[in-house]
Amino acid sequence: MQQDNAEQVILDPKLIAKHYLRTWFFLDLISSIPLDYIFLIFNQFQDFSESFQILHAGRALRILRLAKLLSLVRLLRLSRLVRYVSQWEEVYLFN
Repeated sequence: MQQDNAEQVILDPKLIAKHYLRTWFFLDLISSIPLDYIFLIFNQFQDFSESFQILHAGRALRILRLAKLLSLVRLLRLSRLVRYVSQWEEVYLFN
């Protein structure tokens, strides 16, 4: 992806996949692991304090994923605002 032009839309699937693999893939992969079950397994074999630290790591990954989703929601709101402004521009251009 090119950083110099922020308004450029990339439609090439290979470039999109490459960018995703470099940015969000690892976080999505790690956060898709069922850490609650891993926590239960560790709880049976280790003391509770070590298992509790693993549970906190899982929650931190979920928070990062939530932050990603919130940024997507913000992007959707921005697109709605752009659409709203363009509708008003059309109204004023035709009058």
